[in-house]
Amino acid sequence: MPDGFAFAMDCKGAKTVITFRFSKDLVAQTIETLIPQHKAASSSILTMMRRVGDCPNQKAPDKAT
Repeated sequence: MPDGFAFAMDCKGAKTVITFRFSKDLVAQTIETLIPQHKAASSSILTMMRRVGDCPNQKAPDKAT
């Protein structure tokens, strides 16, 4: 993925896929749990995190040349 990464855990009877996508001030995380035997119990959770400002007393990053 050009803007993030994903990994999966494949267990007997269930599969979980966790995905992170990044943009300038936003991180989106998705957790999908797939249960083939009980499709109604499968789920997907989306969490959006947005940067709202700089941390107090945070040192500015060094500029690369």
